[in-house]
Amino acid sequence: MRRNVSGIFVVMTAGMLSLACSDKGQQREVDGMSLSVFSRPAVFEVGSNAEITATLQRNGKPAGDCSLRVRQYMPGMEMGADAAWHTMEPDRSAGKFRATTGEFSMGGDWELEFAIECGEVTRKAAFRYTLEWPE
Repeated sequence: MRRNVSGIFVVMTAGMLSLACSDKGQQREVDGMSLSVFSRPAVFEVGSNAEITATLQRNGKPAGDCSLRVRQYMPGMEMGADAAWHTMEPDRSAGKFRATTGEFSMGGDWELEFAIECGEVTRKAAFRYTLEWPE
């Protein structure tokens, strides 16, 4: 008896891709640029860092000619590291970047602000997160 294994493989692969892509990412559109941000863990935790992956596109295509910087801060709560911008490392794929955040020291409202630098033009996009205090 011969089975169509390739059909099963396609269904299994599509299922695995949908699971991998269902991460709680956020997206912003800024002056024709699309910035998608994903984190691991998907929900930030007090006392830990997070791995950030960002994908930058222009007109639906990877924007490999741009660079990306990120800073994290709590709006309304001044901290010493608020002004510290960190350059994100380009991934092997054009338009993809990676960075590790600093420690999230307390619960409350946080922002990750990204500076998208393409030539002489800098655009900014902010992503808000709320961290719960551990019980």
